[in-house]
Amino acid sequence: MRAIALVALAALVSAAASLDARVKAELEARYETMAKAFAARDSAAILALRTPDFCIHYPGGERDSAYRARQVLNYFFSQNLPPIQVRYRIETLTVLGPDVAVVDVFQKGSRYQLLSGKARLVEHDVKQRETWRRSKGTWLLASVDDIHDRHRWVDGVPVDPSKPFDPEARPFKAAEKP
Repeated sequence: MRAIALVALAALVSAAASLDARVKAELEARYETMAKAFAARDSAAILALRTPDFCIHYPGGERDSAYRARQVLNYFFSQNLPPIQVRYRIETLTVLGPDVAVVDVFQKGSRYQLLSGKARLVEHDVKQRETWRRSKGTWLLASVDDIHDRHRWVDGVPVDPSKPFDPEARPFKAAEKP
């Protein structure tokens, strides 16, 4: 009887691992689609990857609705010049059910931006939690929160990601965690 229970438990663990691997591969494909859409400056393709009720929760407690997030995306494209590159790396994945997954993702990107009258290379990286929901067989990004460990560089110089660019500012050094 104990052997049967162990076999059943092993089968369940194997099935869960298989589901996690399948969901991870599906989400990695969605991130690749998103990266290509950013490179193409295709806001419609990016918005098609989101749920209708998509939202962003910022560290200070602010929240952007789907409408506001769309405005932010359009502003991003109006302020940034190609080439725009964004890469994503899934750090952790929690499958909450067949149609909900939570991902801790590392995002790294670069683009050019007109700052102080000059086209400058702007690079960033950030970690954030993203919740994905499967709708009609397709994974859609439902929300972004727990945004942290933000870094930004302009022309290779670290800058404070929470402040406007100042070409005269000293290189930014984030406070060390206690």
